[in-house]
Amino acid sequence: KTTAAGFGLNVSKQLGFSFLNLTPYVGFALENSNTKIAYDAPINTPAGATTIPFSVKFDGVNKARLTLGMSIRLGIINLNADYNLAKTNSASAGFFLAF
Repeated sequence: KTTAAGFGLNVSKQLGFSFLNLTPYVGFALENSNTKIAYDAPINTPAGATTIPFSVKFDGVNKARLTLGMSIRLGIINLNADYNLAKTNSASAGFFLAF
């Protein structure tokens, strides 16, 4: 079972035209997540079949996150990249076609 929640605010400003522009953006989010794995593992023993219960829980380490990014639109091509500052930092990049 996994539960996750995130609440945030993002702000951006488009600089340029609709078909050729730069859009810097910044965001802040509060987040929470956890995962619990529980099952009965079946095993065979000389005395016969039995099960061993197994359970483990993982709590997400990120509680708050700051995002800094930039989007560049060149005609129908849009490129973006951002960096997330949190307890566990991450970076992402992408592209898409905007018709």
